[in-house]
Amino acid sequence: MGGSRARLLAAFEGVCEVEEGILASQAGDASQASNMWSGLARANPISAAAASSSSDPFVKYPTWITEYINPRDELALDAGCGYGRVSIPLLERFGNLALAGVDVSYVMLREYLRLARDHQVGDRLVLYCGGLGHLPLREGSFDCAISAAVLLHLPRDETRRVLSELYRVLRPGGRIILASCFPNLANPEGMQCWLYEHLLRDSSRNGPVRAYTRTQVQRLFEGWREVQIIEHGATVLPRQVFGVVLPAGSAIRELNQCLDGRLPEWMMRKGLLLSQHDVVASK
Repeated sequence: MGGSRARLLAAFEGVCEVEEGILASQAGDASQASNMWSGLARANPISAAAASSSSDPFVKYPTWITEYINPRDELALDAGCGYGRVSIPLLERFGNLALAGVDVSYVMLREYLRLARDHQVGDRLVLYCGGLGHLPLREGSFDCAISAAVLLHLPRDETRRVLSELYRVLRPGGRIILASCFPNLANPEGMQCWLYEHLLRDSSRNGPVRAYTRTQVQRLFEGWREVQIIEHGATVLPRQVFGVVLPAGSAIRELNQCLDGRLPEWMMRKGLLLSQHDVVASK
């Protein structure tokens, strides 16, 4: 696998190793996003990356994405990799895969290195600390790109820049797989996100969740060769109201899970009460 890792390193340009195992374009990143996510990661990396109180670092792993990974793919990019919540299991499952992980938080990347060593996949990994809007990666370098629960936190203009960058670094025919990146607007949580974004908070900040209609998601991928939008989950009742977790959160979660895939057909067509729009698209 040494050759694959060498190819990963060759995909980068204008970077240096700023600490063992972590590349960067410069020694530090004082952006609002870096400070915020590093602070959350210091407190609890699992809570920060997966919004869970579980002690399992791979909690909420989106199992559906594995069917969209081509077993012949050699180079993958995890955009907003965190501590490897999604890409470490992928490296374990696909033994020929080598991966570049990009995240804005050094704290997350240090935890990624620790977990990668524990799971014996560190020899197929290169990590870069920096933002996703301007990737120091050569055009057409990667067979696939994944991102999980990242784009929903970005301002909408930045999301467009990130998608453009991911398109650029994919080879022709390469595939992008986006899980939990586009929460649905047409449910109780999505409507709260809209109000929070437009009325209560600065829409230019990294952090607040942005909710999308299916049409808005489709517009983001104009120009991609093939686009598949996959509707996952049901949100009939909200688990929290403007950041306040409801006392019956576990029961609400079970109810929503029970109704997943059981909504009436007319609601499915209109996207009502669906949880999120996941995306698989090809260049």
